[in-house]
Amino acid sequence: MHLVKLVHSGVYIQQKLALQSFCKLKPNASRFFCSQNSNLKMTEPMAAPPTSAPESKKRQLPSNGKKPKRKIYKSAAVDPISSQGVLRKNIKDVFPDAPCNDMTEFYNRDRSIEWHLNGKVENLEIKSLSHNGLGIGFDDTRNRVILVPYTFPGDVVNANVCRTEEYYLMAELISVVTPASIRDNSLAFCKYFGEKEGAGCAGCQYQYTAYSNQLEIKRQVIVNAYKYFAPELEIPTIQETVASPLEKKYRTKLTPHFDVPKKGLASPDFPIGFGHVIKNQIVDIEECSLGTDVINTGIKQKREEIKNNYKQYKRGVTLLFREGSNESLITDPKAIMQETVGKYVFEYKAGEFFQNNNSILPIVTNFVAENLKINGEPPQYLVDTYCGCGLFAITCSSNAKEVVGVEISAQNVEFARSNAEKNNVSNAEFIVGQAERIFERVNKEPELTSVVIDPPRKGCDKLFLDQLLQFGPARIVYVSCNVHSQARDIDYFIKESNGKYKVESLRGFDFFPQTYHVESVAVLSRTS
Repeated sequence: MHLVKLVHSGVYIQQKLALQSFCKLKPNASRFFCSQNSNLKMTEPMAAPPTSAPESKKRQLPSNGKKPKRKIYKSAAVDPISSQGVLRKNIKDVFPDAPCNDMTEFYNRDRSIEWHLNGKVENLEIKSLSHNGLGIGFDDTRNRVILVPYTFPGDVVNANVCRTEEYYLMAELISVVTPASIRDNSLAFCKYFGEKEGAGCAGCQYQYTAYSNQLEIKRQVIVNAYKYFAPELEIPTIQETVASPLEKKYRTKLTPHFDVPKKGLASPDFPIGFGHVIKNQIVDIEECSLGTDVINTGIKQKREEIKNNYKQYKRGVTLLFREGSNESLITDPKAIMQETVGKYVFEYKAGEFFQNNNSILPIVTNFVAENLKINGEPPQYLVDTYCGCGLFAITCSSNAKEVVGVEISAQNVEFARSNAEKNNVSNAEFIVGQAERIFERVNKEPELTSVVIDPPRKGCDKLFLDQLLQFGPARIVYVSCNVHSQARDIDYFIKESNGKYKVESLRGFDFFPQTYHVESVAVLSRTS
């Protein structure tokens, strides 16, 4: 056997451990080196190894003596309009030269010691706010961007870094050293909100500031969305965000959940609630300050029932609580919901999508109906794409000659037809089909037609936008729960129209006070 000289300290340590393990397996190997308790000796003279790292910092090998396989981190492609994609743009806005984290190093770190980027950061100044309500700061010591929940631009805070992502570090708020001008902690009304012990619910972001400030923050989210995804598009000034009539107790739907470990629940003492703002855990919530009284009563009753029968649960559960007309409570996703919007009544399955702030819905539907008008008059023809159970088609149907709604779900189309009948709307037709192919079925006069677009978060497909452009309606109202996909779609549509369309107005509607969410409504009209 020939033994090589060891020079690098890390290699020396690993080789020594390997040779010691070899001694146990091959007793005759003692002619090359002595027992495990003595220093390594070799038949040839060998240079002394460099001073090794302290024992606490050595990376220990597995019991089989093999070196762990090194993980190579490959940065995954991120959709620009996804939450992470937009967050990266938020960061680059403020710190364009901020370095990324070495995720290969992170995933191969010695887990027996604290990751070197973790720990307390003091006097961190918050420079900006992300689209999803996180304060953005930069720590010169770490040379890294740090995001801190429950903070605002102008805050100077102490925080504790506890999570590493590719483009930033996440930190828990410890204390506010110098408050921002818009901060007022006395406004918070939920015991689960904020940095205090037992709190940390991710449901709300803005309880520490006045509602008027929240509305302006959301207006700025829309401004940034068009700056990021439609930078060359000529758009009007973003109007003020329309306030919700209710700032709390407005949610008519909540979905708390709980997890069950592989070994099952050992006791009834486990959390039922919502995710933590940073940690991978559930915050135990007995009631939600944004939920209606009917829903919170249902949550309390269900929690008690689950705790009394906890042994029967073998896997995690997401619960459903939905309030319908006449203060009815629905917990079965397959049950039929009935909800009143202004003078209209809608039915749908409780597990399906329907807006869950009823207080602002009539304001939105009235706004959409008003902006569908052509030269001040209701359109002769109205097309509602992605129509669901018929919300806009029915509430905007007055005085239209014909209404066509299209929806991919046959079940929702049946509800839409039934809802039209219940509301005595006789001029509406609902068809099953892809919105991307709707104009194959719509043969109306485009100059007398208005179109409502209310797509899912991903926005519209190119095929749909191309067909919409080819059809050429007089007016378009685009309602979106993701203003970033809306900005991307409208930028494409306007450019492809070669000046035939313009953005007439843009504004947000606040369906979710205290949170970062904002619904954006864009009105487009033909220029000729």
